[in-house]
Amino acid sequence: MRRERTWNTDPVTRVARGLWPDRNPLRRTSDRAEAAMVAVLIAAFLIGAPLIALITWRLTFANNFQHHRRCS
Repeated sequence: MRRERTWNTDPVTRVARGLWPDRNPLRRTSDRAEAAMVAVLIAAFLIGAPLIALITWRLTFANNFQHHRRCS
């Protein structure tokens, strides 16, 4: 009697495996392009969001400082 192997993986691991570039001949080129675009968008968000927050904070701080300078 043969036992089937079960994979107990969490959802994050399954998503990562789905995005990992493999050489499955049944995977379409559009699927690979989509995975690459998703990776680029995630990287852009992870890099861009903190930069935008920092720029917004600096502009707000500079504007607030100028406002207090004029009021004094």
